[in-house]
Amino acid sequence: MRIDLNSASMPELERSRGSSNASPGSSVSVENTTQTDDVANLSTGHEAVSTLSAQLKAVPDVRQELVESLRQAIHSGTFRVSPDGIADNMLSDRAG
Repeated sequence: MRIDLNSASMPELERSRGSSNASPGSSVSVENTTQTDDVANLSTGHEAVSTLSAQLKAVPDVRQELVESLRQAIHSGTFRVSPDGIADNMLSDRAG
């Protein structure tokens, strides 16, 4: 996308730079100052994404200690499934 900022396409720009249609007999003085370029820094959140990506890579794909404790509970017969608890969790996940 191109943005053309010349006085032919935008007469308002020329007026804002100090040109004026002064009436005859009036005195207009314009100081010649050094013009600095405006700078815009656009961020897409690259730094935040990089940080989060690094943190995610540090988390293991499988939480082995949790898997092992569930395996032992199933093997020993102490693991109990609560249908009401499952239904409640499913509904609370859906609402959030």
